[in-house]
Amino acid sequence: MNEVLTELSLNHDDFMELAMSLTKKNLHKSQDAVSEMYLLMAERLARTDLKPIKKPLDYAYIIVRNMIFKGNKKISTTLYAEELEGFEFESDDNKNQKLETFKKFLNQVPYLDREVLLQHQEKTQRQIQKDTGVCRDRLRVYKNRGLKRLNEIIEEDRLKKEKLKNLQNAQTTN
Repeated sequence: MNEVLTELSLNHDDFMELAMSLTKKNLHKSQDAVSEMYLLMAERLARTDLKPIKKPLDYAYIIVRNMIFKGNKKISTTLYAEELEGFEFESDDNKNQKLETFKKFLNQVPYLDREVLLQHQEKTQRQIQKDTGVCRDRLRVYKNRGLKRLNEIIEEDRLKKEKLKNLQNAQTTN
């Protein structure tokens, strides 16, 4: 088993090149796909109940390709300069204020839900499971619960601001 993984590691640059081309040069996604390939290959090679892999190098390339396509189900959009005409960009102060407000909201989400929510874009399920101790089958539940709670917090804040604004408008008209 180690010989095969050692042989695969000699082709690491080729795996990264394939992944980079498939992810439009996204280093993070490429590294994730190649790392996941090594884990899957190690698991597959450890299984004695399955037939041995005849061409492990080809198999590894297929895994990398599939990992990237599996992760690219979201539709990406491209903005063109014409579409940005008349668009007003925010000042850095406004961005920082919004970021601080978002962090305040996020800190109100329960710890485990927040951790899973924050890590789900950056790490694999196995890494999140290792970091949080949450079973991989339950990660989606924690992520969705965290998103739901975050949306509730944001909606509550919006309603509070709306009530305050209505109250101020009522006081100015009297």
